[in-house]
Amino acid sequence: MINLIEPRIAHVAGMPFLCDAQLLRDTFMAYNIAGILGRGRFTVVALVGSVHALRVAVPRILTRYYDVSSQVFMSRSFAELLYPEPNAGIADYIWY
Repeated sequence: MINLIEPRIAHVAGMPFLCDAQLLRDTFMAYNIAGILGRGRFTVVALVGSVHALRVAVPRILTRYYDVSSQVFMSRSFAELLYPEPNAGIADYIWY
C-alpha cells in the first residue's frame, strides 16, 4: 500500500501542486524499488532525476517500504544549485 505521509509544502512558483506531484513520483519510485528488493537478494542501482535522488526524497521514502541502505552520488554543480555550501543532508558523495 502506498501512503503519502510527508508534510505538505506550499510552493510559491504559481504551481500549487508541484510539490505534491514530486512527492507522488518519489513515493511510487521508492515503492517499486522496494518491490524489486523484496523478490530476493539484489543490488539495485536506481538512476533517477537529481531532485528525486536527494536523501530526503526517494532514499528516505524507500526506507518506509524496505529496510535497506542507500548511497546518493551527486555532482557539485547540481549540489551548488540547491545549497551554496556543501550539505551532507542532500547526498552521501558530491564529486567535483
